[in-house]
Parts: sequence; structure tokens; C-alpha cells
Amino acid sequence: MTLSVQLGIVIPVLNEEGTIVATLDRLRLLRSSGVLVVVVDGGSTDATVEIAQLHADRVLESPRGRAVQMNAGAKAALDGGAGTLLFLHADCQLPP
Repeated sequence: MTLSVQLGIVIPVLNEEGTIVATLDRLRLLRSSGVLVVVVDGGSTDATVEIAQLHADRVLESPRGRAVQMNAGAKAALDGGAGTLLFLHADCQLPP
């Protein structure tokens, strides 16, 4: 059973195909418990978007710029029911 979304994790990305799988894979258990994972791409020229679509709840495209991407992701997460936001860099992994 999936819980209602309380936490939204926003990950702004740009050409992160080499690191995004490991980051999103570490969030898999959180997603299964109802955490919303939103990846916001700023115009990647590699396979970042395609990879993220396989491992995130939502993948958005926005103009490039970390703040712009974070704002777009925050809006999507809040609109999706998140009450709390966590911003995570694409090459960071939360501890277990």
C-alpha cells in the first residue's frame, strides 16, 4: 500500500547520465513508501531524461539554471501533494 505523498524530492539535472541511476536507485524504497521523486532537466544533451523516466515519478524539462529547475520541481512536487521538499544534487546519495 502506498502512503499519501508527504515528502517530495526534487533533483535538478544537466547531463547526468553517468550518475543519475545510482542516485535514483537509492531512492527506490522511499518511492515505494509514497515519497515523490521529481527530476527536472535543464536541457541535457545526453540520455539523462530517458534514464530518469525509468527511475523517477516525474521528469520535467525546464530552462537551464539550477534555481529555475528547482522552482519548477518544487511546484510540481507541491502540486503532487508533497508537504515537505528535499532538494538533492544528481550526484548525491542519501544515506540508508
